[in-house]
Amino acid sequence: MKEYRGAQWTKEGTYWSLKTGEFVSIAKEGGILPGEGDRRYVRTPIALVIIAGPMMGLLYLIFLPLLGIVGLASFASQRLAQRVREVGHAARVAREVAAHKRGGVVHKGSRRV
Repeated sequence: MKEYRGAQWTKEGTYWSLKTGEFVSIAKEGGILPGEGDRRYVRTPIALVIIAGPMMGLLYLIFLPLLGIVGLASFASQRLAQRVREVGHAARVAREVAAHKRGGVVHKGSRRV
């Protein structure tokens, strides 16, 4: 497959941007592909556009809610881990304070403040 670049003149047809996933139609007279030179395009047959367009929409419809759920679960697990660390630190400080009141004996694995 021949690749085309943004800001390049091409003949008529439908071109697919590999970076953004959008389809660009060029008129019969030809025209310039949108974007800068770092954008890549592939000339695509119209039959593929008719099939791929709705399939991409379906994938978007399916995976967008899943991404939201995964993002929410990740956020919740990070917050829970942070709370567990805070509780562990508070327990360690309380244990050290209690040991200090008993006469300075600190259990193995603990450190003095």
